[in-house]
Amino acid sequence: MEPLIRAFVDSLLVFSDNSSNKIRKIKSDMLNVGIDSVLSSDLIGDIPIIGTLYHFGKFAQNIYDRNLMRQTIVFIQELNNKKCDPIKLCDYREKFYNNPGFAEEELGRILILLNKNIDLDKSIIMARFYAAYINNEIGWPCFCELCDILDRLFMADIPFLKEVYNNKGIGMNESVAYNHDRMLANGLLRNVARISDDLLVTDDDSENDKLMDLTKIGKIFCYYAFNND
Repeated sequence: MEPLIRAFVDSLLVFSDNSSNKIRKIKSDMLNVGIDSVLSSDLIGDIPIIGTLYHFGKFAQNIYDRNLMRQTIVFIQELNNKKCDPIKLCDYREKFYNNPGFAEEELGRILILLNKNIDLDKSIIMARFYAAYINNEIGWPCFCELCDILDRLFMADIPFLKEVYNNKGIGMNESVAYNHDRMLANGLLRNVARISDDLLVTDDDSENDKLMDLTKIGKIFCYYAFNND
């Protein structure tokens, strides 16, 4: 198994209470003081993937390596906060060690996606999707689709999406922003109403008070992204 992937495997979902406290300390230092505080700390050696990234990145002076460290720290912290089924978690970890190709395909993709993130909130949401995948609540294709949507989603649109989710759609009398149009293009929202004979009508009488609603994948996205807040 490629060293970076093995370090990632060794870092995921294997924390004792002591290790959990260490990763919280790393995250706290990173958010409150900065990534340099983490790089100068002895704690980086306690989390295999962070130590590996540190050494692979020529002491993490490269901006991309530093970003990957930041995103990975919050991803692991959020994943560690989730309640994964112990049996499913054990089975999942066994796949990594018994099939290096499986580990490199899945975790390699996650590392690439994490390094594309700029905002830490996206890595937190990714961890929630990944926990759902480990618990067999969603499949790998669904996980990949959710991450692709997340990658294209503007951070400014997330509060609008959360509001649509909490309100179970957008009512006829509510205003529609350009943010909603972007979410239509991303496949998260769908138009319920349409224009017919200069009147605004709906194709489904049960939704006659709605202008827009979440799509099926939009509901899955919101359920895992926001129910943990």
